[in-house]
Amino acid sequence: MANRTTVNISITPELDEFLQSRVESGRYQTTSEVVREARRLLQRQETERDAAFQQLKAKSNAVRRRPRPASCLTVTKYSMNCAK
Repeated sequence: MANRTTVNISITPELDEFLQSRVESGRYQTTSEVVREARRLLQRQETERDAAFQQLKAKSNAVRRRPRPASCLTVTKYSMNCAK
């Protein structure tokens, strides 16, 4: 089993009720299990969000590198003039 570190945190009564309800449901044995599952889900969500952001950034950079016709290079304070 992995080494464990004890951490004390302050939680709201609502969060405490939620954690206890998950344990009482029988799905989890302890509140620590609930927190570990929440961490796994958050980590997965953050990883997916980071990947989506990197894809969006790559697409944005690709669009910026595309050559533009000379008619698109006139930029005013309020608009970019581009003949279609």
